[in-house]
Amino acid sequence: MRDLVCPSFRSIDQDIRTLDAEQMIEENSLLPNDADGRAERILRVYLCVRSLLTALSMTPTMNPAWRAALAFFIRVCDAAASSGPVEGFKAGRDL
Repeated sequence: MRDLVCPSFRSIDQDIRTLDAEQMIEENSLLPNDADGRAERILRVYLCVRSLLTALSMTPTMNPAWRAALAFFIRVCDAAASSGPVEGFKAGRDL
């Protein structure tokens, strides 16, 4: 299983700055309004906020179960973005 690595402030800031809302609104109008189009919209935003979510998943003041759930969510989204299997997924496993 690939471990998450805590990103730097610079990395988070750089990723967030790539989220251009005006450009995304324009591009979204070109995407179909079906499940595939919605999934693509979600993944585009996810890729911009991934490093922020990763840092949050490693915040020691957050409840450990919440951190584990967020880390799993990141892995699921990574798998969706790469169209690969979800690493570490076991049906019914407790977080």
